[in-house]
Amino acid sequence: MITARVIESYGTHGVVAYDGASYACHWRRGTGRPVCGDLIELHGSPGSEAAVVERILERRSVFKRANRNREPQIIAANVEQAVIVIAPEPPPSAYAVDRYLLAAGVLGLAPLLVCNKADLANSGVIVDPARYRAFALACHETIARPASPGYGTGIEALGRVLRGKVSILVGQSGVGKSSLLNALLPGRAVLTTELSAATGKGRHTTTSARWYALPGQGAVIDSPGVWEYGLWRMPAADIQRGFPEFATVPHCRFRDCRHLDEPGCAVAAAAAAGEIHPERHAAYRQIMRTCELK
Repeated sequence: MITARVIESYGTHGVVAYDGASYACHWRRGTGRPVCGDLIELHGSPGSEAAVVERILERRSVFKRANRNREPQIIAANVEQAVIVIAPEPPPSAYAVDRYLLAAGVLGLAPLLVCNKADLANSGVIVDPARYRAFALACHETIARPASPGYGTGIEALGRVLRGKVSILVGQSGVGKSSLLNALLPGRAVLTTELSAATGKGRHTTTSARWYALPGQGAVIDSPGVWEYGLWRMPAADIQRGFPEFATVPHCRFRDCRHLDEPGCAVAAAAAAGEIHPERHAAYRQIMRTCELK
């Protein structure tokens, strides 16, 4: 019995890393489905047809997203940091960063914001830093497309922040996650694609989460791009954890205030007065109405 790392998982099989090499492997029925980042106990010689997973070792953390039924779906395990990648093109969907920050908070992951394609930033403001001041969220600007002026901007600095940690790259399709990975790991072939001129959206190029070891220590997981990151249904208390600035205002009139349309809501008053960014309160209202578990 040996311990290996799952670097990619799809269906009933996947790819595992052991002793510096990668091997195809099958998942045994009844052991559960391993995901990218899992440590597993493997029976049989790596690379042989008889090699199967006997047990998934305990996960320290996970990254999730919702399936079509708004149920949580694990796409990666043993992650420490969620790297939220946005870009001027395609522009971030409404409240995209807010949803990722909420997920990171609920799952116990450190958030990191990367504004890629910084050479296109003149086309509009990507993100207002004041909106996320409660997170002390720094925005790392990068240019990862080889043909772009200023190619390589911010890549070395981002690499230093990622070093020694297990991070997952998340974001909309087309924001350049795979290009970032190519820039961080020169010589590593990762499929990239141009934006669709017809739709203005990125085409899916990563179809399953994939683990890439960084030089020295740490790793980056490239996750599948999505048009819209879906949150699963969760209790109101979990949703409120994703909005830490709400805890800085005085108490609402009612102790069980949900910060929606209740009279005497201190959070709504703070948003109206600009003490809380109004778009943050709008994001909270939208998430509560679509994701609250009742």
